[in-house]
Amino acid sequence: MLSLLLTLQYSINIKGDESFCFTQKTVEKSQLSVTFYAVEGGSLTVSASITQIDGNQVDRKENVPSGSFYINSTVTGTYKICLINSEQSQKQITFFVQYTELTVEKQEADDLGSQLLSIQTKMTEVHQFQRQSQQIERRLKTIMTQIKSSVSQWTAIKFVVILLCAAYQIWTFKKFFSKKRTAV
Repeated sequence: MLSLLLTLQYSINIKGDESFCFTQKTVEKSQLSVTFYAVEGGSLTVSASITQIDGNQVDRKENVPSGSFYINSTVTGTYKICLINSEQSQKQITFFVQYTELTVEKQEADDLGSQLLSIQTKMTEVHQFQRQSQQIERRLKTIMTQIKSSVSQWTAIKFVVILLCAAYQIWTFKKFFSKKRTAV
């Protein structure tokens, strides 16, 4: 048994209330895997669906931060995958498409070949996980920068308010103890 393994990574921006769709052809005895996650924008959730070309919906995920579709195709056909942004703000979505096509060449099972395929698949999954971790790390750095900026602004505002309160208290204290001059 031989196989063809193809893994692709895409990072796209989807505007508010829009969707991005693409199709993937499959053949008999093939496997299709699509993994997606929201990297930036809004609530970091995305909806997704996968349908056959005839319109039959295979699976749907609603407002999730990440998700996966796994299809074991038994017939030749085409699948349509749609990533949907149901919010007003633009979102950055990263997704991976992994397509494995199994072809039978000989009846003899090649144990070494199947072990190598298993190792290759696992290495691809590790590589995909590393890329996903890098995207998540970038997203968290962006969030930390925004939080740091917000904390800095509020700290400056608090400092100014404290100085104004102290000045008001000193003025009030001086006014309280100052002598009132009377006309003679």
